[in-house]
Amino acid sequence: MISASAVGYYPSEAEVDEYTRTRGEGFLSDLCYAWEKEAKHCPEPTRLVITRFGVVLSLDGGAMQQMLRPLQATKIATAIGPGTQAFPWISIRDLCRAMEFFITHEETHGVYNLVAPQQISQYAFTRAMGKAYRAWTTMVAPQRIFRILYGEAASFLTAGQRVRPTRLTEAGFHFSIPNVGRLFRGTDHSTVTSLDLHRYMGLWYEIARYENRFEYGLVDVTATYTLRPDGMIRVENRGCKRNSPYDICKTANGHAKIPDPAQPGKLKVSFFLSFYSDYYVLELDEENYNYALIGSSTDKYLWILSRTPQLPEEIKKKLVTAAERRGYDTSQLKWIEQL
Repeated sequence: MISASAVGYYPSEAEVDEYTRTRGEGFLSDLCYAWEKEAKHCPEPTRLVITRFGVVLSLDGGAMQQMLRPLQATKIATAIGPGTQAFPWISIRDLCRAMEFFITHEETHGVYNLVAPQQISQYAFTRAMGKAYRAWTTMVAPQRIFRILYGEAASFLTAGQRVRPTRLTEAGFHFSIPNVGRLFRGTDHSTVTSLDLHRYMGLWYEIARYENRFEYGLVDVTATYTLRPDGMIRVENRGCKRNSPYDICKTANGHAKIPDPAQPGKLKVSFFLSFYSDYYVLELDEENYNYALIGSSTDKYLWILSRTPQLPEEIKKKLVTAAERRGYDTSQLKWIEQL
């Protein structure tokens, strides 16, 4: 059983983690205490995890949308007074990943704080958000405005808690978005700094991908790269669609190049005339060139490639973790059938 509580359980005047035994005073603390007390009534054999949320942030809605709406309208970032209070937060992506972590790690139980490891003030957070969205300035609004709007709930924002996710990190969980710089920067598309083209050539099997219109529904997908004398790379992509009584397979031929030798991990690929798309080598088995994580300059494409039709589970997990740390939503990955 996973019970969702909040970091409003803690006192606002001290730095706290899951080992802190004292709780705060007031409505929110009393509510969290009563809520968690009821959760503990579940039957003894049940593994109970009590999660204490910080402010959950997503660019798609929720608290972030409410904070962005006035900023986008006025170009002024507004912090909640006095601004020095702590702002415990977590990205919705890491919150969902933490939930999956609790489900799959049966040794986890008890209280876990779902907050990012970064300690930041309300003003510093608002200023970073304003910088990311090109606000003219950052101002501090009086607390009473938020008390009128949110009533008792405003105390969570006006007081704040300095909370650390100690037990979560001790359990081996890694945050994909550990700080606000990462939150507002978006996905990390940086590539490998060195690439031996001769070693990279040959046959690659597609292990997983973001579904896209060019490969929709394809299985047994491979890519074969051949270095030509002129320095260009011949590309042959092949994939099949399951069909009765015979599979339908197709091949696409194109070419690739490295436009800037100073950035060997950034390739351009074309399958039609001179229209090129980005092909970024994000992660690579630098020792043996046996597997790679491929993306582009946008978040629309992501591939896991391997020299063999199957990839060991530990390598899959390693590449998925690397993608998550870069900010990719790995729940969108489709694992490809390879015979």
